[in-house]
Amino acid sequence: SELWKKGSTSGNTMAVAEMRRDCDGDAILVCARPAGPACHTGQDTCFGQATPTLGAAVDELTAIIEARKADAPPGSYTARLLADQDLAARKVLEEAGEAAFAAKDMQHGGDRQRLVEEAVDEIYHLLVLSAGGDVSPSELAAEIRSRMLPGDDS
Repeated sequence: SELWKKGSTSGNTMAVAEMRRDCDGDAILVCARPAGPACHTGQDTCFGQATPTLGAAVDELTAIIEARKADAPPGSYTARLLADQDLAARKVLEEAGEAAFAAKDMQHGGDRQRLVEEAVDEIYHLLVLSAGGDVSPSELAAEIRSRMLPGDDS
């Protein structure tokens, strides 16, 4: 018989980062940064385990790349690529070819997992090459969005 206030007993509060209304104003989306688990069960969310998304994984990978750029630890492959844009560019070309051949091989019974692995290698090397050229992930995202025209499925 009382209003619940998130974190009043656990200390696991949420800082509201953004609030948005839907198109007809009958629903609100609240984006928040949790300070600890969001659910009383100790889980990150009350809505079950999230399905991994490419965007979230790219965000995590980008953070690692930026950390290597800021503090190049000895022996780090990422730091080595960041320091040598020529090497990074060559790796992008190499991985693109490997992804293409993996896709082609799938037409003849090739291993699907190989395409997954080669595509991920390509994404990683493209992100490193971009970071080495001081191109931010937000610039890449803005360019992707600019190419997604409403009603255009091309």
